[in-house]
Amino acid sequence: MFARLPLDTAYLIPAVPLVIVLLAQRLPRTAFAALCVALLASPRLLKVRLVEGRDEPTSAAIRPFFVGGQTLVLDVLRGPAFESQYRRIRMTRERDRILEQARKLSGQNVLVVHEWTPIIRTTLNGTALGTSAFVPSLDFAQARQLQARGVTVVDLSR
Repeated sequence: MFARLPLDTAYLIPAVPLVIVLLAQRLPRTAFAALCVALLASPRLLKVRLVEGRDEPTSAAIRPFFVGGQTLVLDVLRGPAFESQYRRIRMTRERDRILEQARKLSGQNVLVVHEWTPIIRTTLNGTALGTSAFVPSLDFAQARQLQARGVTVVDLSR
């Protein structure tokens, strides 16, 4: 299945333990120990990622290569563990910026936060902060109704 859909790495999960067991029996002890160290380091050091559209490879990326009609690059020194940490830090900063913006508002407010709704809901254990309410989306008519009642509507996608 992985040969047909090389981007869905979940197909490799059942094969990994089997390959490790086979290599443990076939490789010399020092070579297998080196393999184990490499496997432990790889989530921090290496990441294969898809190049999409005008997405440029990072400076630490090894030249693009093609697999299954897709362009991939091997990022060195920025593996999935570091990428995940970087993404969480960015997400936390953006969430804090949204909440700070809500704290500065006075009166009744509705903030349209789109895809940030689950993160805001989890942080606040609800969808309100003071007199500000967070909603995933509003259509034009709903926004006009709220504004007619004196509620300030802020769309954070703009």
